[in-house]
Amino acid sequence: MKATLFQRKVVYLGLSWIFIAQGILLGNHSGVTLTETVYQNAVGAIAGVYSRTQEYGDQIILGGDSRHILSFSFEYRGQFESEGDETCILRFYANDGDSLVVNEVETSPPGTLIFESDPFTIFPDYNTATVTDINVDVPISFTWTVEFGGLRGISSDRAGLVLRNPPNIGLSFDDIWVKAANGWAPFRFNGNPVANFAALAVGEKDISLAFIERYDHGAEPPTLTLQGPRDQTVIIYASDDFKTWIPLAHDQLNGLTLTLSDPGFTPGVQRFYRATFANSTLMSISNLNLQTEGSAKMAITGPSGQPFTLQATPDFEQWRNILSFSFPTRPMNVSDPGVVDQGMQFYRLILSEVTVEDTVFTDQAIATYPTDFTPPPTD
Repeated sequence: MKATLFQRKVVYLGLSWIFIAQGILLGNHSGVTLTETVYQNAVGAIAGVYSRTQEYGDQIILGGDSRHILSFSFEYRGQFESEGDETCILRFYANDGDSLVVNEVETSPPGTLIFESDPFTIFPDYNTATVTDINVDVPISFTWTVEFGGLRGISSDRAGLVLRNPPNIGLSFDDIWVKAANGWAPFRFNGNPVANFAALAVGEKDISLAFIERYDHGAEPPTLTLQGPRDQTVIIYASDDFKTWIPLAHDQLNGLTLTLSDPGFTPGVQRFYRATFANSTLMSISNLNLQTEGSAKMAITGPSGQPFTLQATPDFEQWRNILSFSFPTRPMNVSDPGVVDQGMQFYRLILSEVTVEDTVFTDQAIATYPTDFTPPPTD
């Protein structure tokens, strides 16, 4: 598979790698690729260098959310006089080979080949090789390997992977895989050192929104589960005509998902749902205090540009509108002059409905009730 390689003459993979920040997630994403580091073993001290003439590598378990690898880096040491024919091939394998029993423990060796780079040149001394433009999906756990070429394997003409431990993102077992003539075999150093190689994997972060579950409960409100980027703030709307949208929820994804119901639906009557990103500011009321002249003052915050209504009630039955406006970029100070005549008051912020003439949205998920809904699964 075609990929792009660049190498840097460094002794370690530090934390100075620069990737596109998650903070630019909001807004128009056209042409933007967000990335996250899903595996990194780069912080621990160098514990040694291990050289083989055969193909060998490390099984790792990814952290983060992405399972689409864009680039992969590893550290190696070249102990040779360069003649220009010293090369390396990077490969990824799924651990789905025929099971092996090692020390009474069943394990699966590398099997299906997921990715193979073109041969690339390696250099003497300590280096970091980075293969980019990989663009493959991988399971949460897989084995990455190298195969060095153009070397005799003796102490003055060899290359080896750098050992470090522990990974600071993701996990790795205390063993490696070596491809012998009769197949793959696990190998370890009895814990001294721990058999983990220095590496860094970068994946593409999925920034899409999708309703992954849509259940019709008959006369009861339908439920929807939205999936999107981890911990991002979203607004979910409902509409009967695809133009006037009523907010159902303004919340943060619980990990990757958010589940809600629509109490305003009518059984069997068509209804539309739309989810979009909001900025990360959740609605809040703070610094509420009673002034000497009898008014209540407070500071309110919310997603910039979103229309809202501030309401008050003494009994949670009748709500009084105080202010309808759009959230500014900074906290907004509001006064309620009617508090003295009303007795004890409770306040809330609700998002206002919006009218949208142009029904082509970016960064959205759309679902239609009842067309896209199914009965919930039974136990």
